Amino acid sequence: MGRPFHKILIHLFVLPFLAIPLFPQAADTQTGWVKRVVDGDTLLLTNGERVRLIGVDTPEVHESKKLYRDAKRSEKDIKTIKALGRKASAFTRKMADKKQIRLEFDLNNTYINHRDKYGRK
Repeated sequence: MGRPFHKILIHLFVLPFLAIPLFPQAADTQTGWVKRVVDGDTLLLTNGERVRLIGVDTPEVHESKKLYRDAKRSEKDIKTIKALGRKASAFTRKMADKKQIRLEFDLNNTYINHRDKYGRK
């Protein structure tokens, strides 16, 4: 099943070089370093945790049921959706890869212990 995802907000996307100093540490936050960007909406931290970005749902790059659902829903071909997924991954990589980020849990989510229906944080 793998490691759980953290469902988070990352202020880094707003002001990458000022994000940490501009926003004081709140009680329900933590910092971490991005080891690598998995795809446009998922990060792997150096501590091994997988992080899912709140409010971000990027197109799929690999063959999956979601890829075909997205194609049907959007009426776009698979090749276009995969290209958009690669573009989203490149953007996230540029913004977050190998950088320190501040994780902030979604205080409005209804999940106990910050976990979604798949057990991800």
